[in-house]
Amino acid sequence: MVTLRTAQDGATRSTAAASGEKSRDRRHRFPSHVRFLAYAYLVSVPFEIDYVMGARSFTFWLGAGLVLLVVLQLPHLTSIRAVINGQLLLPVVALIGFSSLGYFWSIDRDATFGATAVLASTVLTWLALAMVIADSLGPAFGALIAGTSLMSVKLLMSDVTIDGRADIIANVNDVAVLIVLGGAWLLARVTRLDAGIGKRIAYGLLLALHVWALLATGSRTGALAILLPLVLVIVWSFARLRLGLFVGVLLVTGLMVGSFILLGITLPQRIASLPSAFAANDLNFRDVIWRAALPELPSIVGTGLGSTPTYMHGILGVEAVMHSVYLGIALELGVVGLLIWAWMLIRLGAGVRNSSWSREFVMMAISVALMALTLTLELRRPLWVFLALLGALTIFARERQSSIEGVS
Repeated sequence: MVTLRTAQDGATRSTAAASGEKSRDRRHRFPSHVRFLAYAYLVSVPFEIDYVMGARSFTFWLGAGLVLLVVLQLPHLTSIRAVINGQLLLPVVALIGFSSLGYFWSIDRDATFGATAVLASTVLTWLALAMVIADSLGPAFGALIAGTSLMSVKLLMSDVTIDGRADIIANVNDVAVLIVLGGAWLLARVTRLDAGIGKRIAYGLLLALHVWALLATGSRTGALAILLPLVLVIVWSFARLRLGLFVGVLLVTGLMVGSFILLGITLPQRIASLPSAFAANDLNFRDVIWRAALPELPSIVGTGLGSTPTYMHGILGVEAVMHSVYLGIALELGVVGLLIWAWMLIRLGAGVRNSSWSREFVMMAISVALMALTLTLELRRPLWVFLALLGALTIFARERQSSIEGVS
């Protein structure tokens, strides 16, 4: 009798927790027009430079509108989301605060002031986006894939430059990062054995489109960033004796290569020259820039956010960006800045392990980490779009845990 009553109490408590969570989610959810704006923002990000209104990109105005709508909604939210975001944003606030203080010791105060303003604006958009899509991460992924797929089609229909790269208005590196993010997500979906065969075929076709478009960008870092996760999946599936997954990935890879051959697709000159560039240690001037930064490392507080072009002009006689997130942060923000960034990423990634989206986020994180080796992304939208997705997952996970604890 006692056992039965205990079981009934447990069932009642579980039902109450589930009911409370659903009720809480309904109260937390942003209106449909706000979510639609967030999805439109994600679709538009790959086309940021292509469409300009009032001297600013269409994506910028979407982000500004999203921030405004979220601010207007905040008084009506009955959730603990503001408290959770306060905890989650602590390292980001520290990052903005420390970057702002860098104005006083920066080697280029005007550049640091401008870069800090961009960082603050980017963080506002990041927070608004993360809050809105925390309840609907699946559709948010779908919106991002829709945007990168449309950009992939545009890349393949564009004229080519003299070295075989697609001739587009948008920043080719930003586009490459977003396409790699989309490709990594699709690769994770293809390798999910619980997905139906129809969905896996659709994901595989979209993956082929993204790989094809990535080659069209001529991004050598992007090619490596999509290739390495694929190799890791093959090695992991073979080592864990996941023969079905192993054969499936090999089949998808074979189909992509075969379709490229049948369609007469050739590698752009930049991609084809990758092996010879490695052999000749030709990093397209990046190695010179990286060596020029070494005398300033390690620094405690850095040279000031956004000051790399000024620093390089003083050392090399020409302005240049760092072409490495890791070295860029180390030079401009020093050891303190690196620790703040690490703190922020650890805090954001805390909810990934127990999430149903863990495979997708791991694939995307590996790809972004690889591209960050040779690209400057600290203040660019592609990196912060990924951080918004990561932040949304963490917000949802913490809210859900708090809801269950509150009911129990």
